[in-house]
Amino acid sequence: MPPLALTDRQMRLIQNAAQAVPVQRRDEFLQRLAAHLTAEPTDAAVQAALNAQLDALSHSFNDSAAKP
Repeated sequence: MPPLALTDRQMRLIQNAAQAVPVQRRDEFLQRLAAHLTAEPTDAAVQAALNAQLDALSHSFNDSAAKP
């Protein structure tokens, strides 16, 4: 995966979102986030990728909570 060129604002968005993710899931969250971004993403692309990953994460929590 090529490195990402993120602005300070984009890094803050990602760091703030990652804090809401349990530590044991954080690496997976960040890897999946990075896979959705290009080398120099726009703010909108970062926000959209964050929203998609947080949504996917919340669905996986709901699925695991529903299992006995």
